[in-house]
Amino acid sequence: MANIGLPRATVRRLILVFVAVLFVGLMLALQPLGAAYPSSIPSAPAGTGPDADPTTFKFKSDNSDVVLTRQNESLIDNSAVSALYGTLDGMTIWDDGVDVASAGYTGRGGPKTPVGTDLTDAAGWPNVRVDNGKVAIDATTGRFKFFDNWPYVVGNFPSAGLTRGVFVASGVAYVADGSGGVKIVDVSNPASPTQVGSYRTPGVPRGIFVAGRYAYVADDWMGLRILDVSNPGSPFAVGGYDTPGVAQRVFVRGQYAYVADGWSNLQIIDVSNPAAPTRVGWTTTSGAESWGIYVQGRYAYLTAGQLGLQIVDISNPSSPTIVGTYNTSGYAVGVAVSGNLAYVADHTDGLEIVDVSDPTAPFLVGSYDTPGFAYNVQIAGNYAYVADQWKGLQVIDVSDPTNPRSSRYYNTGDAKELFIAGNYAYVGDGVNGVQIISLASPGSTPSMLGSFDTNGFSQNVFVKGTNAFVADGSAGLQIIGVANPGTPVLLATHDTPGSANGVYLDGGFAYVADGTGGVQIVSVSTPTAPVIASTYNGITDALGIFVSGKYAYVAGDTSGLTVLNVTNQASPSLAGGVAIPGEAQSVVVSGKYAYVAAGSAGLRIVDVSDPTNPTLSGVVDTPGNALSVQLSGSYAYVADWADFTGQGVLQIVDVSNPTSPSIVGFRRVSGYVYGVYVTGKRAYLASQWQGLRILDVSDPTAPTHIASLPTTRAVGVWVEGNVAYVADSTQGLRLIDLAPSEAPGGPITTRYNYDATPPSSSVSALPNTQSQTSFVVSWTGSDVGSGLASFDVQYRDGPSGAWTTWVSYTTALTATFGPTSPVTVAPGHTYYFRSSARDRAGNVQTPMGGDGDARTSIAAPASTSTPTPTNTPTPTATATATATPTPTVTPTATPTATPTTGPVNRTYKGYVPDVRVNWQGR
Repeated sequence: MANIGLPRATVRRLILVFVAVLFVGLMLALQPLGAAYPSSIPSAPAGTGPDADPTTFKFKSDNSDVVLTRQNESLIDNSAVSALYGTLDGMTIWDDGVDVASAGYTGRGGPKTPVGTDLTDAAGWPNVRVDNGKVAIDATTGRFKFFDNWPYVVGNFPSAGLTRGVFVASGVAYVADGSGGVKIVDVSNPASPTQVGSYRTPGVPRGIFVAGRYAYVADDWMGLRILDVSNPGSPFAVGGYDTPGVAQRVFVRGQYAYVADGWSNLQIIDVSNPAAPTRVGWTTTSGAESWGIYVQGRYAYLTAGQLGLQIVDISNPSSPTIVGTYNTSGYAVGVAVSGNLAYVADHTDGLEIVDVSDPTAPFLVGSYDTPGFAYNVQIAGNYAYVADQWKGLQVIDVSDPTNPRSSRYYNTGDAKELFIAGNYAYVGDGVNGVQIISLASPGSTPSMLGSFDTNGFSQNVFVKGTNAFVADGSAGLQIIGVANPGTPVLLATHDTPGSANGVYLDGGFAYVADGTGGVQIVSVSTPTAPVIASTYNGITDALGIFVSGKYAYVAGDTSGLTVLNVTNQASPSLAGGVAIPGEAQSVVVSGKYAYVAAGSAGLRIVDVSDPTNPTLSGVVDTPGNALSVQLSGSYAYVADWADFTGQGVLQIVDVSNPTSPSIVGFRRVSGYVYGVYVTGKRAYLASQWQGLRILDVSDPTAPTHIASLPTTRAVGVWVEGNVAYVADSTQGLRLIDLAPSEAPGGPITTRYNYDATPPSSSVSALPNTQSQTSFVVSWTGSDVGSGLASFDVQYRDGPSGAWTTWVSYTTALTATFGPTSPVTVAPGHTYYFRSSARDRAGNVQTPMGGDGDARTSIAAPASTSTPTPTNTPTPTATATATATPTPTVTPTATPTATPTTGPVNRTYKGYVPDVRVNWQGR
């Protein structure tokens, strides 16, 4: 990026503008000093001086992780951007002569539309606006914000065959590359994908699914092939099952692999022993050719070509039953399920959205006819991503399923398969191999979208579709609608008998770990009217729960791991259990292993291949207290509360060999870590009073901090799309926006009006001489631009004394000087005063020189004396012949002296001490 090289005067002026909002934030927080004296600073009109030398910034296009830079390429911190955001009047943003604050701006990747709220008087300036009433700067993240990043290719891995399937886990892409076999590609750097391993299967790989250490390959006429990929650089075959048809796609759940097997429809293979997989069940439909498969809860969703969508009850894998069918208008090829909706890639007829809340009676709710041939679909947040053959990747907004609409697209060439992981789409693109397409990335600073204060103490959250299910302690199960994350609404409450600690959604049921209330199974097929289906009372300390297939796995504080058979949700029964050292807090299950966060005993791994007889298999004694665990690829991510340092810790454990797990990385964070959720290359931590912490775990051996957002007491977290759902204990459910901000390409020039004139102020006149040693000093000020912000007042003792600051950054207009603060006021001394004002644009007045604005002398007190009385001569007595009474002696009256008037001392109440304000801008 070139150094644009502005004149120094312009840079100085910008610095003043940038500082302005920092002062404003302080002023909004300060109250007038000295309640006995009313004072205020009136509002002033905004400055109108033109900016003849506009500032130019440069941004990097389509890269949300690059913040704004100044001309010298140093980062613009958030406070500076906030100043830019808050103090511009009539700002216009230009890119090569185009006003990009208006609709119609086209940058790299396609058209862009600015979003945000109206720019208002955040800094106290009247009539602040951006053209067209749209915010162009995101003051929180420090970026220009646009509607969405348009997708663009960041990397490509060429094909040796015809790429038909891709699965991504922990920074590794597993590619079903047709005649080229299976390719294993390191995509931790999406811009530079690198092959690390390969395996040539006996057939032609069409689909691939990775679970734990194994890759399950739909290998065309050779059926199902199982590869050990614990070392991606050296994959090897461990087993296989030759299905009767042509294996197109595979989906693995628990100990079963579900294969869409062409004309042989659904094949269910028990893979609990990968070296010897066995078929346990299947379905047969005449005239149906099965192409795609998705498993959720007790149902498998199967695309059957011209027969549309088939819904299969797999609660008994040995006897699967087709319970519902929806005949789509086209030729059903791919399917994904989210909540109560199935999204069908319907080939010539694009995307069809089917309501499957009643699996026996599915019905169409909406459709979108894509411009190409829809082969596959994945759902992330409010978007459906469609592999649309020669029309590439189509991104469909399905926030309103009844009215899906095109959001954006990228033409790859021959898109027939895709996988969404984190912020990237991995498109299986035929002869073009795997195209890695950037979608959007979380901004550097998450922001609060909304919150819902539940009745209890929220402990855990599970999000399904547009509903969040909150385990709310003593308040039971809370069901909250989050279709609009900014305004979550309570749909229903189910008050469980114990304390709801954990919740898991499977099918139409919520499984609640209810403490002393055991396990509560609640039908939530109608979220507004939950109904208890059954209760299992054999556990009295249930803290966590996970459902896989026909079993529910329950972590009990002292009871260890309990396995329940929930094939019949109305009548759950005990299948097995095992004692767990420590305190079993939470559990997740993958394949034939259950991973238990066991408090003081760390992570415990249990072999549940035989649910009636689970056995301890592996252990990692973490340094802290393991409270929660999540799996991603061959790693377990453990929320380890706090270690010996008193900090919370995320422990990353390699579980590729469950019998010998080992810690490969960790990250300490402030706050105690209660919960963890991992998706893509990011781990989201519920870190108590430190709120949400986001870590980059693309390198599990060295996780790094990305961003954080404080909440009150985060104890659980779930991430869906670009929203993090935080169980925040007393504050209920918090919804946090992880969506990106977008920076347009090319040089951007900001033109704005600014206030370059300092304000004026003066200290009001004082008596020339006074006898009081405590007196009120007042001052006034004015500003014709941005308005007054604060005052400093100085004093000095005597004409040769040094000027000393008395009050600073004050919004008050008066204060009391003396009798002992800031100095002891003494008779015979003369005190001088002067003021300096600041305005909201950061301009500062130069104080008056010489003797300042005002002065007053304290008079010395006059002395008081009492006069000495005058001596009166003794009167003379006169003698006569006659006895005469002695006359009364009348002394001369003593003259009265009038004393000099003494000092009159008055004390003024409302004394305000010297104030020092420490502050910093946001």
